[in-house]
Amino acid sequence: MSQMNRSDLEACLKAFDGTLKESVHPVVRGAALAGDILCSVLGFPWVNQHTLDPATAPVFMRAGATNAADAFKHQDRLLALGELIFNLHRLDGFDSRIALFRAGDVESLLAEFEAAKLLIRAGFPLRFVVPTGLTTADYDMEVVLPSGAVAACEAECKLEETALSRNTIRSTLDHARRQLPRDRPAIVVARIPEAWIHQPPVQATVEGAIEQIFRQSRRLGSVLLHWEQWTVVNGNLATRAIVSRQYLNPNATHSLETLGDVSGSLAAGGAGEWVFLSAVVSDWLKGRAA
Repeated sequence: MSQMNRSDLEACLKAFDGTLKESVHPVVRGAALAGDILCSVLGFPWVNQHTLDPATAPVFMRAGATNAADAFKHQDRLLALGELIFNLHRLDGFDSRIALFRAGDVESLLAEFEAAKLLIRAGFPLRFVVPTGLTTADYDMEVVLPSGAVAACEAECKLEETALSRNTIRSTLDHARRQLPRDRPAIVVARIPEAWIHQPPVQATVEGAIEQIFRQSRRLGSVLLHWEQWTVVNGNLATRAIVSRQYLNPNATHSLETLGDVSGSLAAGGAGEWVFLSAVVSDWLKGRAA
């Protein structure tokens, strides 16, 4: 696929002047920009089927939202998907992910891209691994550690409707570790539903499952969990944060101490370069008004 740059985004925003009202909210403008990115990569029929049409889009996308909070989530997830594709499309192996997107597994691939974003913003270069169908060679990404070693990384996603249980978490991590090789450091990055965080036993349940896997496996060096955290303001505005928590396996064959504090790096603002579509929109609007 052809590469996109920031000037392409600014050209899109300029073109929107003929179709969007002056008063339109910047979030809506950002979602329109993301939609343009998605259409250029995947085509409008795919975008309509998997992100816009309530009859065919996954529940996660909140297409056809009937309340303000879900309408905001729909725009935000559209914006997030476009932003992820814009930032990641230059990476080695990315084209293989477009083929998977065309198959329609939006939520799981979005979680994989979010995992890549977390690692990149924490300062770790990476590449996507082209699927081969071979166990222990079919993991998702290769991540370059500060030591120069290359870690294998598998991304996992628990769908929003998944119920919280220790067995669910353990089986997810067990499946992920079996995809990872034994001859190098190994990481699992897993997205969990926000609803789990609001259940009182979540910390004990999650950490109990992780400790069990760490006792059973020396192959897995680190587990990085992440989830959405939404805050609704005045009933009609919402903000989203991505929260992460990192666990290191003290028994791992290949130590991941050099991975450092990923969550801490992200909380401090991140070290890796990332283009935020919301910032592109904000800068463009300021420049136009100047």
